[in-house]
Amino acid sequence: SPASGIGTLEATGPTMRILYISHGYPPREGAGTEQHCRLLVEAMRARGHHVGVIAATRDPGRRHGEVYVEAPGLWRITSNFPARPLSGRERDPAIAARIRRIAESFQPDVVHVHHLQFLCSTLRFAAPTVFTLHDGWTWCAAGGTELLPDGRVCPGPEPERCAPCAASWRPMPTRTAGALVAIAGRLSPWVDSDRLHGLWKLLPDGLRRRIAVRKAPAPADPPEAAAARNKAMLEFAEGTAAIVSPSAYLAGRAEAQGLPCPVVIPHGINERFPRIGGGGFLFLGTMAPHKGPDLVSAAHRRAFGSGGPP
Repeated sequence: SPASGIGTLEATGPTMRILYISHGYPPREGAGTEQHCRLLVEAMRARGHHVGVIAATRDPGRRHGEVYVEAPGLWRITSNFPARPLSGRERDPAIAARIRRIAESFQPDVVHVHHLQFLCSTLRFAAPTVFTLHDGWTWCAAGGTELLPDGRVCPGPEPERCAPCAASWRPMPTRTAGALVAIAGRLSPWVDSDRLHGLWKLLPDGLRRRIAVRKAPAPADPPEAAAARNKAMLEFAEGTAAIVSPSAYLAGRAEAQGLPCPVVIPHGINERFPRIGGGGFLFLGTMAPHKGPDLVSAAHRRAFGSGGPP
């Protein structure tokens, strides 16, 4: 759908029932994939379509797999495992069963899956399914970054390389994190989990990471587990009616891994930003190496030198 004029769009044909699936959704989760999904939901509702959203959320105050309705048409499924071992092949039968029941009740005409992290690789729907690739997660268990532990671009998945690489990336909770989860569970009968979540998000990002994730790498799975994990993700992709990629580069990487040929539809934004004075540049994204802020800065210096554009 167009990224501009969301508030003025009108239905141009028969309305549909559209079900969106994502690993998170605003306001509880607000990264790029989640925001993109939100914009699509708002655009489709503005066109008159009936839209539902199923989103995973991290909520230590609730039991794993618990479903609750946060707003009309928005179901959240609690998924408190930060990352699964490769041997699990990204499967979670309990979560898959809950999603299936919601989908059967909603009866969508089309399902649009944005991400499977925290969800389940065995999801299948009676309605045609569209799958958008937001990163390399389908074939890269290291957060979809396609980066080796030393920062180099990965040439492509190989079981012997993927197993230790995924273990190096996989977030492992600290003892402090485990204690906080236990405390949140005990407090949940008296303190609303959203309140606990809000208090947690008041902490600076760096402090939250130090509290939640230990630096030592997780134990590596055998290479066979890495191969089985990627095979399960490929089977999900092959079962969809269409795959969308925001870039030709990502589409090419997907085809190289055996995925059906994606349709390239670039992401857009629904507003223009005025030119920034003073020769600076604007980077919108997480300040993390795999997001490439250093590449933006290097390109700016190569194009304009240290003095910036005229």
